[in-house]
Amino acid sequence: MRAQILGLGVVLLAVQACSEGPRASGSDASPDGSADTGLDCGSLITTEAVDALGWPVAEPEEHAGRCQLITSRGQVTVGTRAVPASSERADAVQQELETQCDRLRADGPHFVGRPDWLADDTDGCLAQVDPQTRTGVAELLFLNRRDEVVQIRIASAHPVAVGRVGEAFRRLAGSALDLCDASCA
Repeated sequence: MRAQILGLGVVLLAVQACSEGPRASGSDASPDGSADTGLDCGSLITTEAVDALGWPVAEPEEHAGRCQLITSRGQVTVGTRAVPASSERADAVQQELETQCDRLRADGPHFVGRPDWLADDTDGCLAQVDPQTRTGVAELLFLNRRDEVVQIRIASAHPVAVGRVGEAFRRLAGSALDLCDASCA
């Protein structure tokens, strides 16, 4: 058991280290030069999503421009992938989503593809936890209504039913569809 938890910790560190600096919407500097994301993490990682996992409810916090919830059972992270501003931003955003979905597909046998519950006009992909052990890192990527690549990760250190993870993703995706910060209020 200790080896599984240690292994999950190593996987989480590797996943975090290999990311390209994902940022949450609004992580640009404020007019005075300080970083002010203004994220309402409680509205992105809702109690209902945590309940769907069967985990103890904890207060999500902002960490490095992302919303993160850490419990004794696992971790949930919600944020957006950084895409450089350009005249062809829409193409760059779509390319980033495709690149990240290709990464998930290459990472292993738990790639689901586009979940059928994702809104019809929303592109995305999903990799689930290991259905045998019901642990590991599950990841959902999709384009939200603000044309951002949203990245949601659920890392489970203890067994959780795949259906529960799917329900949590549905709730988290619904909250992040309009991922917004103080600048768009």
